[in-house]
Amino acid sequence: MNTVLSEPELGFEITFNALEDEYKNEAKKLLIYIDRILSQSMSQESNFQYIHIHIERLNERHSQTLATFLVIKLFLLGLLHDQSKVVNNLMTSEIAKIEKALSIFMIPEGVKSHQKAYKDIVANRNKLGEQKLFYTSLQSRNPCASLFPNTILNVLEKDKSFLSTFFSSKTYATTLDELNEKLSYVILNKTSFEKLKKFSFRNSKLLQRIENVLFFNSENRQDLRGFNFSTLKMYNSNYETRFKNLILISTCPYSQSFNSLKHKIETIENRYFGLSKYPNFQTYIVSSTEIKVLDENNIDKSFTAHFAGQQETVLWENFKHILSYYSGLEELVSIKMMNIYSLVFNANLKKKVLEWIFGNGNSILITSSTREILQEDLTEESRIELRNELSNTLDLIIGSNWLNSIKEGLGEDPILIVPSFISKSDKLKRELSALIGISKKRLRSWFEKFKTHSKDILVLDYRDSGRFPFNISPNFYKHNFEECNSINGLFISFFFKNKYDWNRYRYNSELIKMHRHPLKELFFNWSQLEDSNKRLKPSFKEVIYRWDDENTYQEKYDSINIKVDFFGKRRTATYHAAELFIYSFGKDNSDYKVARIDEIIEFDKEFIQIQKLEEFYDTLNLAERIVNTSTHEKELEIIRNKYNLENSDSTELLWKTLLVEKNEKNEDLYDILNQFFRSRNLNLVSRNTFVDAWLNFETGNFIPRGKKNFLALCDFLELPKVYYLIMRRKKNSGKSNERLRTSINNKMFGLLFNDGCFDDSNHANKIITRNLNRYKAEIDFEDLGIAQDDIIIQELKSLVELLVDTIKLERLKDIQTVDND
Repeated sequence: MNTVLSEPELGFEITFNALEDEYKNEAKKLLIYIDRILSQSMSQESNFQYIHIHIERLNERHSQTLATFLVIKLFLLGLLHDQSKVVNNLMTSEIAKIEKALSIFMIPEGVKSHQKAYKDIVANRNKLGEQKLFYTSLQSRNPCASLFPNTILNVLEKDKSFLSTFFSSKTYATTLDELNEKLSYVILNKTSFEKLKKFSFRNSKLLQRIENVLFFNSENRQDLRGFNFSTLKMYNSNYETRFKNLILISTCPYSQSFNSLKHKIETIENRYFGLSKYPNFQTYIVSSTEIKVLDENNIDKSFTAHFAGQQETVLWENFKHILSYYSGLEELVSIKMMNIYSLVFNANLKKKVLEWIFGNGNSILITSSTREILQEDLTEESRIELRNELSNTLDLIIGSNWLNSIKEGLGEDPILIVPSFISKSDKLKRELSALIGISKKRLRSWFEKFKTHSKDILVLDYRDSGRFPFNISPNFYKHNFEECNSINGLFISFFFKNKYDWNRYRYNSELIKMHRHPLKELFFNWSQLEDSNKRLKPSFKEVIYRWDDENTYQEKYDSINIKVDFFGKRRTATYHAAELFIYSFGKDNSDYKVARIDEIIEFDKEFIQIQKLEEFYDTLNLAERIVNTSTHEKELEIIRNKYNLENSDSTELLWKTLLVEKNEKNEDLYDILNQFFRSRNLNLVSRNTFVDAWLNFETGNFIPRGKKNFLALCDFLELPKVYYLIMRRKKNSGKSNERLRTSINNKMFGLLFNDGCFDDSNHANKIITRNLNRYKAEIDFEDLGIAQDDIIIQELKSLVELLVDTIKLERLKDIQTVDND
């Protein structure tokens, strides 16, 4: 960036010196940067060029400074390239009119300097004097200047008003209404293309002389969309116009989420240039990170993560390994729970956490579904084993230097960001604050509103952006701690280092794709940046946490709610911020995407249509719909006949029947099976669980928990793979697995919508085939009872064809955040 800023384009200083703006020195780096982008992208030849520049986190005063700079730049370019060889009297005439006006504004005798009349006359004379100097300077630069407009700058009313006032004495810009009185190369415009093409000036059609069409934050104006690339290019071919540049500049006062930024770019490019899909954008994005570098007053407050202790520990790995035997207990190794475990500083807190998880009473820490599995599906021995393994991990944390690391990481005026579970408990806050040595008022959550000015913020509650398309909010990259001194995160390595490294790598990879542009390669050697990020790719295996599950574990009232009004409906709907919605834009747009409602609130509201994703698929159960159950029934019938089974109940318990028969024939069956499991790098359940649950028909457990364990057991019993798949599907079709089904539905339909399968169902097969490996990485299709690639492709294609006509989006009228306080 320093190299780019050290080499301003020829003519920059002339424009900058002509800019009479009090904030121009603050914004000088930004102006150099934008000027270089424009100078490299604008065409002075006959070919027609398009560029969109989107600037994140640009405040209002610098936005106005940029607008005034652009006007002056475009005016001076017009003056430079005005090649009329006939010396005219335009400037002489304008100067003569000003001198005549000056003769009128004389101060009458008797008017005192303190009187308003005196001040008004002086102000008018000064303004006229500036105008005279302006035209005298133009005359000396180009005595042949025609001042015929060659640039249209489409602006909103507020910017038009500001710029008209700013250039009232030095007419670098004019308006259509003032064109005959105030001559300029630049017209500030709010008029539609259809109306403007009829406008004449000096005996010719105005548009036939226009070379540059610019938008400044006016891209959402419906009546300005006639100024699009295809229309202007067509006019060049058919109507003798000479458009050379279509330039759109859009700004945003805050850092946008990935989805919000992606949607913004796609919407603008679709409207004005042609359908452009991520990541093949034509847009030059000036990121919030770049703005930090360009802002003279900026103090970098980027989030910095620090990690304490070793990255791997046998105790934590043992707990995760044993937990993998039991399906449905993933919450115990979730991000939410690891954040809680990280705050266990002594034996008293450890006792409380273990009791909240494994005790017999109602838990305030874990969800009811997790608690139900712990209390009803696990034997007492299994619960004790899990409790002891987790206890060992907590003892490791207590015995480490972790608490001292937190104390050393505190700033002079600190705020600690802790899990909302902690921040909502006065008793827990009091206990933790005493151990850390700060006031309990200093313990806050991501979701609370509090003053951050001049504070040092230490984050102890890990929240990254999630996997693409980045759905967890707030997070390290998007938060409300802008006015603080510093933002640092401190986390236990064996809980979070692996996850952080992968998230940083994936997040940077997607941003690099998003921001790729030919000029970035010219300015920054973009390919080198891509190579640098590739070297950051972690060498260890990624542990995938599903964001939808993580949102389920969080307390609902921690997040904001969103109120939505629809056209044609009287009642306002209220949704949880993390709920997923299908959305599209435009009256006839069938370009469907899925995003969280708290991301959609950032999108342009015009013609946006939405539908809650769960309402779209309603009660659809993929485990029942996506699989050819008739085929499974035929295969089950073969299995029943082979083993002389009479009904479906006996089929579901077939594995147990075969196991009991083997046990009756072999007293050492447990040891034999244990050795078989070890050969597959798996651990068999304890001997007591084997006897009390696996060999006991009265326990009625459907299938053993743990996918790998059940598959290994089926192989040991010589049951076909189809039996394993059928039992997995049956297990996940029950009411007790509604959360799992919702998670699968949300993930699957989110992928299908965002990849364009529902935009044109005729292309669904091709899209699904191309992305199948990614789908399989995100969705465990064996939970749905299928494993073969060709069947997965065919069933997903059939699902799209079945449901594409049931999309019922409603036009959004208003959407706003609800303050839960």
